[in-house]
Amino acid sequence: MSTIKITRGYFSNSIGKKNCSALSVSFVENLQHPNMKTFFYSFLVTIMVIGNSCKKYENGPAVTFRSPSTRIERKWNLDKLLKGGEEVTLTAQQKEEEWTFQKDQTFLYQASINSSLVTKGSWSFTDDKNSVILTPDGGPVSTKWDIIKLTTGEFWFNVTINNEPCEYHLFAL
Repeated sequence: MSTIKITRGYFSNSIGKKNCSALSVSFVENLQHPNMKTFFYSFLVTIMVIGNSCKKYENGPAVTFRSPSTRIERKWNLDKLLKGGEEVTLTAQQKEEEWTFQKDQTFLYQASINSSLVTKGSWSFTDDKNSVILTPDGGPVSTKWDIIKLTTGEFWFNVTINNEPCEYHLFAL
């Protein structure tokens, strides 16, 4: 009988120390009963299928214990902009653009550090949490950002501006 101890991405058993990619093979080789091998493979396949199908966003993390609200509530800077699928060279001002999303569901957009162009408003997720709705103070026009990726370090979204599809890649400050 083999014992398995998982620590920091490695496991130890009677065979010795192996990396995680060898976990299923070594563990299954040590299983004596054929039904246990079948159960283990079935369990492994189930976990892989569930892990891939549970992704909230197209390029988001497969598994996360942080809510979308917790991940979005921070300061963000523009890292990359694609218009019509083509990457746009960012201007110095665009590189300084800063979005701040607060816990109280307010946001602040500042065009650049020294700019007086500041937009304040409220933000909220759609019911399925696949999009963010931004509503500027004093303005009836809301903007919908369709989330592609949302981690604690990256926020990617699609938005249509002047009938042109744009993809923004923001990074956390």
